[in-house]
Amino acid sequence: ALRETKEELGIDLDPQKGVLFHTTIRHGNDGRRWLQDAWVFEHNCPVEDVRFQEGETCDAMWVSPDIIREMMTSGEFLSEW
Repeated sequence: ALRETKEELGIDLDPQKGVLFHTTIRHGNDGRRWLQDAWVFEHNCPVEDVRFQEGETCDAMWVSPDIIREMMTSGEFLSEW
């Protein structure tokens, strides 16, 4: 996940500043299940410095854990892809 963040957003995250925020169990149409983890990291840089990798990312914003919870409730965060 840290490598993907670097490749897709141009952000180097410090693994020591990451905290597991939420785990969701997903169910596939084929009966299999998998875990989807969401981590939050403390990171300071202007959101304007985030670079998007075409075809992989389309938007970015810095938010607090409370806003993430609201987004999860409304389906804006960790929705099905």
